[in-house]
Amino acid sequence: MSDGQVVIIGAGPTGMAAAALLARQGVRCTLFERETDILKIPRAVHLDEEVLRVLHQCCLGEEVQKEIRPIRGMQLVDRERQTLISFARDGKGSHGFARSNAFDQPDLEAAMRRALEREPLVTLRTATSVEAVEHLPGGRLRVTVHDRKRDTLEELESPAVLACDGARSRTRTFVGTDFEDLGFTGRWLVVDVTTDATLELYDGCLQVADPERPTTYFCTGGGRHRWEIMLRDGEAAEEMTREPDVRTLLGPWLGSATQTATLRRRAVYTFYSLVARRFRRGNVFLLGDAAHQTPPFIGQGMGAGIRDAANLAWKLAAVLQGRAGSALLDTYELERRPHVRSVIMQAVLLGRTMRGRIGGGLRNQVIRRLGSIRPLHDAFLRRAFPDLRRGPLVRPHGSRRAGCYVPRAEIDFEGRTMPIDDALGDDFALVSMAAGANGDRSIIQIRRLGETAAPHVVRDREGTLRAWFAELGAEAVLLRPDRVVMASGTAAAAPGWIRSLTRACDWTANPSHDDGPSTRRTP
Repeated sequence: MSDGQVVIIGAGPTGMAAAALLARQGVRCTLFERETDILKIPRAVHLDEEVLRVLHQCCLGEEVQKEIRPIRGMQLVDRERQTLISFARDGKGSHGFARSNAFDQPDLEAAMRRALEREPLVTLRTATSVEAVEHLPGGRLRVTVHDRKRDTLEELESPAVLACDGARSRTRTFVGTDFEDLGFTGRWLVVDVTTDATLELYDGCLQVADPERPTTYFCTGGGRHRWEIMLRDGEAAEEMTREPDVRTLLGPWLGSATQTATLRRRAVYTFYSLVARRFRRGNVFLLGDAAHQTPPFIGQGMGAGIRDAANLAWKLAAVLQGRAGSALLDTYELERRPHVRSVIMQAVLLGRTMRGRIGGGLRNQVIRRLGSIRPLHDAFLRRAFPDLRRGPLVRPHGSRRAGCYVPRAEIDFEGRTMPIDDALGDDFALVSMAAGANGDRSIIQIRRLGETAAPHVVRDREGTLRAWFAELGAEAVLLRPDRVVMASGTAAAAPGWIRSLTRACDWTANPSHDDGPSTRRTP
């Protein structure tokens, strides 16, 4: 590896997404992965439509799509598996994909690697580990790398280091942060099973609210199933993972397949609810489990890391390429920390409900009643998938509601039908309603801030964008490169939004063609 490339530590889903997103922006990077090959044990099992949209945006989505399958959603049930609350997540959502999806992580990671191998700006080095990161004058970083195959050390300089090296991150020490503990810790037995037998179980996720034995069940597809079972005080890991005991514990679920099912994995893990107090020191950034750890009850662990990458990559690229000042990087922690904290608190709330000992049957009746109140049901989902909070790049002065995503609507653009993401480019874009000929209300204008050309006139094929504008009470929005709405309101307010953007981070447009060709991607 030559000096000058961004260093990414850890080639799991978060690290690979970060690499692909940086490459999309024209930034060279190298991934350093301690392991020689992909771990063959299943870990994460769920991703949602927002995360899938990110993967499609950075050209990993087509390969990933082959390895996932939509599921129905999640249900909270009592110990007899009678439904208390159902969170249906079937069908497509506003991001254009199935709302809830299952996968097997070894297959998913292999798919991401296949896609990344086609990216010339990304280098993957396995069996290597980063031993030290030193801050140099001028913001540069010296990185010491151990090549474990040759047992050699090498030093290189990098403009930025992204720590995607998991819950046991060594890089976290170079940032110098501790964790905020959100108050949920517990030991859980995790069992992954494969069987050819047909199990009469919910095609999705079940959260069993049983004070004696809280349990999570997840159907990952292809004959694969996951159980997470909370251990009681005094239950030893070595005893609870013995095969006969595991089969007995799963007997009520597996039925006639109890003795024939294959146990892929049985291990005891401690679930935490932690958020780093700092996500950054200089140009060393924490992402994924290195920055936060969540109980798995709403399936947002892996997704949270990929959201980190989506938030940071375009900002880092803009700074490294001289299109924005370093103040832009301050918004990474400012936006991601409260967002992921809110998500973790929802997982904690569900976990406490599952293992709560107060009330018994009365509690279940109350939960059923509350679950039938649609606004409360919707409020839970909003907290699990929150908008970004107000900040320098969200809802500046004079703007209405923002911090949400633009729908991935189908549009007609320059004679082709495509999702709006493919027409927006990789810079800020101003999207507004326009008057078409003969009162055609399907016409939308897209102005990419990095271009001097006239706005693109596109057709909103299904009326999705018009309906969304009406919901916002707006006629124009300023979109960030990550498809988040920075500002919304009247078209006349747009110049003020752009001035706010310039003040917030010294943002400038892409270099013009007179300054030489850009390596950044355009559709």
